[in-house]
Amino acid sequence: MTETAGTAETAPEQGVPFLAPSFTEQFAHLAQRCGDRAAVITAEAEMTFAQLDARTNQSVRLFEARGVAEGDFVLISTPDCALMLEASVAALKLGAIPMPVSDRLTQAELDGLVALASPALAVDTTAREVSAPRLRDLTEARELSADPVPAVVGPSLKAPTSGGSTGTPKIIVSTSPGAPEGYHLLGAAMRVPADGVCLVTAALYHNASFSNALAALVHGSTAVLMDRFDAQEALRLIDRHRATWIYMVPTMMLRIWKLEDEVKAGYDLSSLRTALHLAAPCPAWLKRAWIGWLGADVVYEVFGTTEGQAATAISGADWLERPGSVGRVISGEMVIRDSTGAEAAPGTVGEVWVRRGAEEPKPYRYLGAEAEDDGTGWETVGDMGWKDEDGFVYLSDRRSDMILLVG
Repeated sequence: MTETAGTAETAPEQGVPFLAPSFTEQFAHLAQRCGDRAAVITAEAEMTFAQLDARTNQSVRLFEARGVAEGDFVLISTPDCALMLEASVAALKLGAIPMPVSDRLTQAELDGLVALASPALAVDTTAREVSAPRLRDLTEARELSADPVPAVVGPSLKAPTSGGSTGTPKIIVSTSPGAPEGYHLLGAAMRVPADGVCLVTAALYHNASFSNALAALVHGSTAVLMDRFDAQEALRLIDRHRATWIYMVPTMMLRIWKLEDEVKAGYDLSSLRTALHLAAPCPAWLKRAWIGWLGADVVYEVFGTTEGQAATAISGADWLERPGSVGRVISGEMVIRDSTGAEAAPGTVGEVWVRRGAEEPKPYRYLGAEAEDDGTGWETVGDMGWKDEDGFVYLSDRRSDMILLVG
């Protein structure tokens, strides 16, 4: 049977925040409700919700002065996470589309992305050349008015880039309108809390960390950001800021687990309510160790694609009953097909096919690539796996060398 989205119990929301129609209205509300509370914390900077709202209003005016209009791409490439978020929120307020790009791309890779998207502006702090109007920082914006800007809903939430683990980069343009509701839905799937403290451990040019950081802000949570991952520093930040939520990939989980026991025991992690992991398979022994450390209710896994067609999720408790599973579907639809293209029986390995829904529009469009689909809305990215009788999905292999989930 084709598996479709699960219930609220599958992917619980930890409080539903106020959601305004536009980012301008949402951040104005947050500035009024929790203005003195930290919105963004990095090793170098801290911004309150009031400061973030004011600064992004100034940046909107700077972007407009540089020719950015509704629907334009704004390329953002910097290791400075606070700058990445500020520029992204400003773009969304303006109705433009934030396009987070790795600051580690080669010149040729960057040139290829610029040729594909023709961004109206690049906020780029690297030493590379950019063949688009460029800002190396946002200091000019500090001279402009911080008064409220018009409320605009742009055509897209984001335009992350991905090439899998091989091939040339492509741009994945979300077809969800550029409204807070989009990041609320993404955050709900990832158990991003309202009014919490969220530790994002990966650089923001990764789709999952970018989306989770923005979801945290939309939900009124503090986003604590790491420009560069360090295992012991992650534990220190959880303890220091009483983090309630953390995002990791299995490699990070392994690096933390390999710390000396006395080092791990030196930090108080009791504030954590969710330890989310995704982006790659987690070894069973490592997942079991984390569940034993933090508790089955805390460890939570999501499997999906950057394109956003479908996703599964599984709690630590369910995983202990079904080791190796990535959970049941919480959004979209997912089916396993055998070599003939027919739906595989439970327990039979086949190729994983996904779609947003029979009556729903495609959640993305590519620039620089074509989707691998069957002509009826179903697509595959090359994952192999199977389902059990209860609809829990298990991954077994890859048909191609692309990554499982861009994180």
